[in-house]
Amino acid sequence: MHRYIALLFLAIVSLSACSLANRNTPESAWGIIITFGHSEQSAAPQIWPHADGVTAYWIGADETGVHHDAVQIVDGTPSKTTVLPLPPVHPYNQMMLPAARGRAHILWLDADTSRRENRLFSGILRADTQPERGPVLNSNMRTARYTALPNRDGSVTIIWSGGAIAEPSLYLQGIDPMGRPQLPRTELINNADWPTIARTNDGVVYLAWQQVSSGATFIAELVGEQLENIQQVPPLPNRQRGDRITDFRLALDHTHRYLFWNITHADNQSETWMATSALNAQRWQRPVRVGIRELLGIPFETGFNSGMTNVATTGDRWASHAMPLSGQFETLPVAAKFDEATLGVMYFRRGSVQGFQAIVNDSPLLSSPSFAVDRDRHLYLAWSSPTLDGTANLNVTMTRRLS
Repeated sequence: MHRYIALLFLAIVSLSACSLANRNTPESAWGIIITFGHSEQSAAPQIWPHADGVTAYWIGADETGVHHDAVQIVDGTPSKTTVLPLPPVHPYNQMMLPAARGRAHILWLDADTSRRENRLFSGILRADTQPERGPVLNSNMRTARYTALPNRDGSVTIIWSGGAIAEPSLYLQGIDPMGRPQLPRTELINNADWPTIARTNDGVVYLAWQQVSSGATFIAELVGEQLENIQQVPPLPNRQRGDRITDFRLALDHTHRYLFWNITHADNQSETWMATSALNAQRWQRPVRVGIRELLGIPFETGFNSGMTNVATTGDRWASHAMPLSGQFETLPVAAKFDEATLGVMYFRRGSVQGFQAIVNDSPLLSSPSFAVDRDRHLYLAWSSPTLDGTANLNVTMTRRLS
């Protein structure tokens, strides 16, 4: 009898411990939050969902210096951090895109070792974080910014801005499925910066940019190596001295094109603005500040494996640090910061916000998150959040259920 009582006591203690552990595991609206690394920079880690899990890539630093880091997360468990053998100077603006044979392209900007001017570099990474190529030098002159579009064969189309600081140009270049640069580079247009690119499901490629001399925004179709049907977008209203663009993105749903500007003011307050146009229209709506009003208890069907989502309309719960999902779907998900510490996803359709989902309510963002989708339409969010010791936690959450 005493033996059975003892076994029952142990079972109760074990269940209580499991329950406590579950309560102590941070969770989002989608599932557990996995903190897989730390960084001394504010940028969100880049993420790449694949058949075996998700691989994350970021810039780390310790007593040995700055380095490229990566982990693979399988069933919610991160691997040991791999320090990639990619000699850095001051790398930033990383990106991950699918390559051939189940690999990923990684891209970043860094100073070259000879002239100390920023260049665009790339490499190939396996899902298990082992590098197969890199660093590969792609741009041949000072490089300010870039945008990239994955192709079905595993190659990548790149547009980068560079050249003279006062009047940079946009250059078109490719990377083949094995990670080798494709030459020659083609100059598309001068007096241009902040390129951003998107492609419809039927193959129409749009490229948007900012004109340096005037600050005006333009968008065109990229046909081969030519820009066609160039349109000017109405300007952002009420720009003040000290306002700066921190990010500029082009996105799509089945009927509309969207442009998102992340703006930071001189007082360090941040906002997101948006302009829209029907896919075949010749005119754009004037940019408006992005804000939502959530209608609690009224469900909205997103078309993704995103769980419970409420209907939302335009409102004054303001968004900042927005990051739209790449690709073209009936609904466009856009992750953003709300209030002081809420990471949420807005769902746009036919040119306006239709749904909203609060994903994390107590995790301040240091920058725009990374946002990805897999073949089964599960969504993945990664972000950096501040810690008391002045570094950043690197986090990811996803709608895919873990084993």
